[in-house]
Amino acid sequence: QIAFSGANDFLAKYKDDANAIIGHFGLGFYSAFMVAKRVEIVTRSYKEDAQPMKWTCDGSPEFTLEGTEKEGRGTDIILYID
Repeated sequence: QIAFSGANDFLAKYKDDANAIIGHFGLGFYSAFMVAKRVEIVTRSYKEDAQPMKWTCDGSPEFTLEGTEKEGRGTDIILYID
């Protein structure tokens, strides 16, 4: 094996407490505000009849979270760059 991502170790470490992973990805995500004036995340679960949701923020502590339209499952991250 040339490269090892550590994914299996990561999953094993947090298998009993999924909430403990919150924050492990936050700094990387929030760096989006270094280049974008606004960020939107549109997501829909794989679960049948899941309500698609849209999160919008301009980098301030305030954000909006609302239902939206999205075909199929997955997540779109949209950066509004000046």
